[in-house]
Amino acid sequence: METKNSTADFLDRMYKNVKMGSDSIINLMPKVSDEALRSEMTKELHELEGYSSKIGKMLHEEGRTPKEEN
Repeated sequence: METKNSTADFLDRMYKNVKMGSDSIINLMPKVSDEALRSEMTKELHELEGYSSKIGKMLHEEGRTPKEEN
């Protein structure tokens, strides 16, 4: 049972960090005028959203609900 809790705790921390990265990009986007940079940021945001979705599913499999930091 220790391993399951360790895995869920690890996934929970990963989820929070990925969401923090997504939130940072979202907050910075309005301040960026360079189209090439905005394009890269958009690609990164889509990747992070994909990761958060996968991690969220894994958390559900562990019996947990993904939680975001306030």
